[in-house]
Formats: sequence, C-alpha cells, structure tokens
Amino acid sequence: MPSKLDEWSLRSVPLRILCNDACLGEATGFFWTENGETFLITNWHVVAGRHPDTGEPLSYFAPEELEYPRFIQGESYTEVWRQKIRLRDENCAATWFVHPVYSNSVDVTAIPVPLHLMVETSKGPQNSYVCPIDKTSYSGEWTGRRLDMGSDLFVLGFPMGLKPTGHFPIWKRASVATEMEILLNGRPAFLIDTATREGMSGSPVVYVRNSDITGYGGSRPHRHVEFVGVYSGRHVGRNEIQAQLGIVWKPEIIRDILACRTPGSQD
Repeated sequence: MPSKLDEWSLRSVPLRILCNDACLGEATGFFWTENGETFLITNWHVVAGRHPDTGEPLSYFAPEELEYPRFIQGESYTEVWRQKIRLRDENCAATWFVHPVYSNSVDVTAIPVPLHLMVETSKGPQNSYVCPIDKTSYSGEWTGRRLDMGSDLFVLGFPMGLKPTGHFPIWKRASVATEMEILLNGRPAFLIDTATREGMSGSPVVYVRNSDITGYGGSRPHRHVEFVGVYSGRHVGRNEIQAQLGIVWKPEIIRDILACRTPGSQD
C-alpha cells in the first residue's frame, strides 16, 4: 500500500447496486463513525431505486444490496475482496434511515454497518481503505462552513464507474454556485458548478485550503481539507450542457438522520 495517499482518497468508496447479484448501476458512498457506530452514507435514490422528487422507478428492479471493495492487509492496493451490505431485512423492511422531516425529498440516507463488516474477518485483517469520517474529528459547524461564492470544492467520486487508480476516487473540481445561507427550494442544500457524471451520487464534497504556516525555522506548507456535504446529482436544462449544476446536501442532514433514525421506504 502506498504510504503517501491522501487520507480523503481513503474515505470515498465505489458502490455497485445489486439485485439478485445483477448490477443495476454504480454510485459512490462514504462511512461515518459516531458514538462507536458506523454508517454508510449515500443517496436515497441509490438505495430506493427511485427518483427522489417524482418517485419514479429508476430501473425495472429494486436494489437489494450494495457492494463495495475492501483491501486485503499486506497485499497490493489493487487486490480487493467484495463486501456486501443488505438494503432490506428478513421482513423486507428497509435497513436505511431517512431525514425525519423531509424524508426522501432530502436525497441522503444512512445505513447502519454491522460491526463484523468493519473488523477482521475470515478473509484476513483489513487495512484503512474503509476510513470513516469521524464525527468527533469533524471541525466544521453542523450548519456548514460559510464559503464565499465561487469557492473551490472537490467532489470525490467515481464518474461513470471509472477507477483508473485502483478503487481510489477522482477529485472532480467544483465551485459554490448559490448562497449557502439560503435554503435551496426550502431544504438545506446548495448548488455547485461542476461537470459531474453518473456514478458520483453519494460522493463526499470537500473544501480544500492551502496555506503557509510560519514558525521557527521558516514557513512550511499546510493543507486543510474539510467535509462540506453530500453530492446527490445534477440539475440539468434542456440538455446537460446548458446547466452543469450539482446538488450538495449540508452536513446537518447527517446529524438529523442519525439523531432520529427514521426508517426508510422504497414507496
């Protein structure tokens, strides 16, 4: 495993959406740890298989599982095995949580990850490829960092399912396109200007600031990366070139979902 990977490249995971082991599509997600529990964060439309605004099915089949890669400790970073997490329990009830107020009109969901999927298994010990964002280390306010219009952001995902660097995400550049302090259609989200593609749904969005720290012996470069939200898809015009705008849900959405743990539904 390379020793100088960016830690945020270890926090975005490619997802395959499965039904009866057939792949319905691809998406992106990340893990969130809070109070000793771990959750897979992605979009509602990824797990429900429906459009979040219209409720229309996105496929003839409903998703049953999500699959993501895990690296094997001591092996090449290209050597992985596949881990699956079910989206319905033995009673066919959804295993994910939705927003307690907005439900699926907020296109973010949290799926509890059983402890045995995050620790050593019969396949051997796993390394930190599954590297959660830890709530205790999250430095931003829950209402979201105040960013100026046009501030640079990055969407860490897998456009069109591309994995040219062995299961590590592509950092797609974006910029803040709407005022973050004003609700987007009455919901806690904002728009970004970016040419994203299918497969990036559920990607973490981060703000990067590079600066110099001056101290004894001179100055040294410092890089600060901060989580600012969850990407969930594009607003498009009559064609995709007319409005290359993406939706980002603010971090407070995750707080609300995990505080109330409202069961989801595919209806």
